[in-house]
Amino acid sequence: MILGTPIWNRRMTPAIRTYISDNKDKFRSVAFFCTYGEDA
Repeated sequence: MILGTPIWNRRMTPAIRTYISDNKDKFRSVAFFCTYGEDA
């Protein structure tokens, strides 16, 4: 599984954090990435 999330308030989004917490025993292998953008 590949999970991605934007950075929100210097952390991963609450929805992704909850999903990981609720399903951590079901993951066999996971690739995780976060994205961050800033107005120029």
